[in-house]
Amino acid sequence: MCLTALGTVVERDGHHALVAVEGGLLHCSTLIHPDVQPGDRVLAGLGSILRRLSPTEAAAIAAARDGDPATTPQAPGSHQGVGGTEP
Repeated sequence: MCLTALGTVVERDGHHALVAVEGGLLHCSTLIHPDVQPGDRVLAGLGSILRRLSPTEAAAIAAARDGDPATTPQAPGSHQGVGGTEP
């Protein structure tokens, strides 16, 4: 079960925003990030916009969500080699 979703703000009304996510629209509070604007890429969850994302962050999250190992960045200190060694 996923509690957060990658989305795009499509409409803003006071302390609320309409966020387009895969599969639909979410009504989210903007109290945590009151400066979001339509077009901003965000991480939404639990009824709120939890984080405004840069284009690079949004692309990395989308790649990880879609399971694309070629474009998914590695976490710092992680290694792809066997036994924790560099390939």
